[in-house]
Order: sequence, then structure tokens, then C-alpha cells
Amino acid sequence: MNKLRYFLLAFATSLAVSCGEADEETFDATLYGSVIDSETGERILQEEPNGSSIQIITADTGVVRTLTSIPFKMEGSYHFTRIHSGNYMVQAPYGNFYPPEPRIMNLNGDTQYDLVVQPYARVKEEEISYDATKAKIRAKFHVDSKEKISKMILLCNQSSRVSWGLQTASAQDAPDKVFEVDEEASLVLKTQGLTNGKYFVRIGVLAQNAPTNMYNYSPSYAVTVDNTQYDGKLDGEIDSYARNLYACWDGLQPPVNGIWTDYVGGFAATMDVDITHEDNHLSCSSQGGYVNDAINFPAACTFEILVRNPTNRGCFLIDARENDSGYQVMYLENVTSVQTYSSFGGEKSFSVPKLDDGKVHLLSVVITATGSRMYCDGVQADTSEGRYGGEYSGHIHIGERFTGSSKYTGDLYSFRFYDRALNSEEIQTNYQNDIQRFHLE
Repeated sequence: MNKLRYFLLAFATSLAVSCGEADEETFDATLYGSVIDSETGERILQEEPNGSSIQIITADTGVVRTLTSIPFKMEGSYHFTRIHSGNYMVQAPYGNFYPPEPRIMNLNGDTQYDLVVQPYARVKEEEISYDATKAKIRAKFHVDSKEKISKMILLCNQSSRVSWGLQTASAQDAPDKVFEVDEEASLVLKTQGLTNGKYFVRIGVLAQNAPTNMYNYSPSYAVTVDNTQYDGKLDGEIDSYARNLYACWDGLQPPVNGIWTDYVGGFAATMDVDITHEDNHLSCSSQGGYVNDAINFPAACTFEILVRNPTNRGCFLIDARENDSGYQVMYLENVTSVQTYSSFGGEKSFSVPKLDDGKVHLLSVVITATGSRMYCDGVQADTSEGRYGGEYSGHIHIGERFTGSSKYTGDLYSFRFYDRALNSEEIQTNYQNDIQRFHLE
């Protein structure tokens, strides 16, 4: 142990003097091996790039000359080739496993050294499937760990080298949630925005005590994506959303280049590029967006928007119109009052629970030709009689007036439009499904 401390002290005090010195002698030693799970005897899978690495520290007459570090390959092996024979300290202080004690070794010729260690977590019993009609990849798996898990992700890439640093798309379960050890889990990754073709998917889990982004991984699995069969339902995991859903934009899928992909009708919503995607929602700082394609609005329809912590008032949550000849509006007067009005004559201010209480709230307005109903979190706030609905066409503006002014500031989780009037039971079911889907309970 004293000898080990001597090498560490020498490395800390003299590396700057001698690191990088050239040596004209011929390299005559190699070091190779794998990082092995002490329980299963299998290699511990890694990520590329910036994954776990192994280091060798050279020493000569008590003066440290250089430190060399080499990353493990994705399958968990390594191979040093440019080594001069001599004494070395071999260590692996940063990885997706509990670090082993450094080891003093004499390297001469070819030397094999397998690090037998315990990974921070194991991903076991994986089941990866792709559902073309739901446009989703689903992973069921079991996590075994001595400590709690802070993140679970499902990663997808067109190359078999898929990891946190190499991904085309990803899905993360419950940001900021801490998972208990020995937990069964499931993740779903929506694939509507992916080009049809072959992809590789992989599960990653991050233990609380692991170094930053040092995930433990499952093997990668090949999946062929074909979104042409997608049936247009909002979410394959929840089939009980109300029917006649005409268009939906969802914070679970981040906008790409400012485009928020529609889950249902093939539309696209252009969102201001300054909107920030945060885990499962959008953070809007006086920003908004609009549907690129015009929609035909019937006399009876339903709008729903899922928001949290509005920080301004006098802003538009929904403005469905092309111009002033036909429109339906949901307007945030203040954090306890939402107004709806239409070009057909109806106008009403509804009192709602305080919206800036840190909780997520579903605001639903049902429009008919003879009146409107307002709901907050699935509970009916009030009704209004009068001429409200009528047929027209236009664009849907989300979080802004159709002119681009009076923009909403706060968090936005989801928006839905139905081309019929939903009943109270359907709206309550929608709210409960949102609670489940966005992990808001």
C-alpha cells in the first residue's frame, strides 16, 4: 500500500515536468483485456465516445514520466500496444462500474489483465419491439442495482454504435424521478419523425453514484422502422383518449428546427425557435407557434391545452383563425380567469383554479353552435349559452394571437383539437390520461 501511495504522489508532483517526453526505444510490450462483471462473468458494455477508460502510469527511478488513457471499446475490451517494458500502475478510476484498486504491474511482452468489477447497474431481461401501426419502439426491462437509479433512457441510432453521445432519437422516463433498485421498467420511443429504415436501439440507466453520464447499457438491437402504417392514434400506450382527435402536438417530442410534429393528421406546427424543450414539455418565454396547414373547423369542436405556471396575463392560449371572418379563441385574462369568444357572437369569461400554483392544468373548451363549456383539470367550470360555433377554415395558433402578438409565457405540455364536441366523461378521461402519460401525479 505504501508503494502504491508513492506512485500516486510521484504522479501528482512530477507529471508536468516529464509528460510527453519522446522515447526512441522500440515499443516491446502490450496490455489487453476486458472489464468483466464480477457476478455474471460477462463483459460490461460501454458507450462510445467518452465512455469508461483504463489508465497506465509509467515510472522510472521514482519519477513519473507519462500517463496514458485508452477508452474501452463498446463491447467492453481494451488494448494498449505502444508500451515500453517496465513497471506501471494500472487503474480505472472513471467508469460505469465501481472502480477497482490500482494495481502495480511489470509489463513485458503481451500481458492480459481483466478488470473484474461490479457495474453500477445491470439491465436484464430486455424485450425490444416495434409497433408500426403505433409508430413506437417499446422496451421492457429489469434493472438490478445496489443503489437508486436517477435516469432511464431508450436510445435509437442508425448506426450500431448507439449511446448517450451517439443517438438519432431518445426517450427518457420521468425526468427528476428517482427509481428504486431492482425495478421493472418500460420505455416508449415515438418514431414518426424518423426516416423509414434500419435503426439500432439500446437501453441506458444511470445510477445516482455513477460519474456524470456514465450509463450502464443493454446490448443494441436492430429494428426496422416503417411509419407508413401508423394509424394516427395519439399514443399507443393509452388508447382511451377521446375519438375524433383531429390534430395534436405534444411536448414529449421536441420540435426539430422549430417544427413540432403532429401526432395525428400529418400537419406540422412551426414554433418559434427560442422555445426551449425541457424533458417532457416546452418552456415558452413570450413565444408561440402556428399550424402550417389550414384546418376546416366544424360548428362543434373541442380544444384542449395542457399548461403550467403562466407568468403573464392578457395572452392567447389558442387562436384558431385565418382572419377576422371566422375564429375561436381561448384567452388568458389572468391566472384565475380564462375567456373564450368566437366570431359567431359568443363570449364568456370563466373562473378557473389558480393556474400559477406549480401544477400542470388541462384547459378544455367545448364549442357547439348554441353554446360553450369550459373545463379545468377535467372538472366543468361553467357553461355559456349563445351562438358560438360555425363552419370555417383557418390555422391554429398556439400560445399567441394570429398576428403573432400577445404571446404566452410559461410551460406548455400538449395541445389537442377534436372535430366534435366531447362530453364531460371524455374530458375527465383525457385529463387522467395526461396525468399518467406525463408522470404528473
